Amino acid sequence: MNKLYFIDHSKAERCFHSLDMWYFYEKELLTDVVLNFTHEGNRKQEIRCHRLVLCAASPVFYNMLVRKEEGPMNWLESSSLVIDMSLSDNFWSAIGFDVVKQVIDYLYTRKIRLTVHNLIPVQMVAHMYQLDSLMSACTEALKEHIQMENVVSMMHYANTLMISNLESACIQFIARHFQEIALVDDMRRELFALPQSTITEMLSSNQLSVDDECQLCHFLCEWAQHPGVEENDYLSNKTKREQFDELLCACLRLPTATRSQLDQLLLQVDNVERLKWLKESSVFRVILSEALEHKQQPKIYRDQQTRFQRRLIHKKP
Repeated sequence: MNKLYFIDHSKAERCFHSLDMWYFYEKELLTDVVLNFTHEGNRKQEIRCHRLVLCAASPVFYNMLVRKEEGPMNWLESSSLVIDMSLSDNFWSAIGFDVVKQVIDYLYTRKIRLTVHNLIPVQMVAHMYQLDSLMSACTEALKEHIQMENVVSMMHYANTLMISNLESACIQFIARHFQEIALVDDMRRELFALPQSTITEMLSSNQLSVDDECQLCHFLCEWAQHPGVEENDYLSNKTKREQFDELLCACLRLPTATRSQLDQLLLQVDNVERLKWLKESSVFRVILSEALEHKQQPKIYRDQQTRFQRRLIHKKP
């Protein structure tokens, strides 16, 4: 990845344009707060900076460093000159001193060098301190580097930090390369660990690349019987079978399959143990009946519903 320089021209940058705050920061003049890092073995590093700069750039630093006379937001740091970022803490240990220093430098200069090595750590710090412009810059850079090898892990990362546009970009990438990804056991199992809503968005996409819809039946049955699925939807009161039927309704486009493909699927449903969930699903029987009847319906009727429309990258039988 080529190095990317992000220059922020937002309001915060203009506020400090007339003040050479970098000079005061670099020379440690008039600093009034210390970010303290303690390594294993009690080796210490620190960043001396200015409350004014931190508070102007980040609402989180503002709440930490400006004492609230009323309300519950009385952070310990508001009465202290030191913010402890001990590297014994798992989060700060994963981020590292150098990345935090780069982000603090950015608060003064509004410039930061983003590379493939620091993108995610920088974004995690930006997320923690609500640095929206830096968050967006990191997201755009990550979207340009979505690949087969990292797309599923990046999807989990985006889901954890609730970065919706990065998650959407990953979903679109997986949809376009679904056949290749679904063939790799490890990647397929990682897909099963995604929330049901994400699976639904991906498999219902017009961009989903499949030879025919019958392939989805195999994928959904394997998803339903994967041991980790119930844990993924712990917030849902629905049973796994109800979730399975919802996915069938939202994702399957069986009317786009040929009669021979449907006959082959029926044969598999009767004989393949993994497809027993289809055999026991009343929703599947309705969808299958709809698909069989569709073969006799005029084209003008078929195009009225999404389920009757061929996907944009659907290979023709």
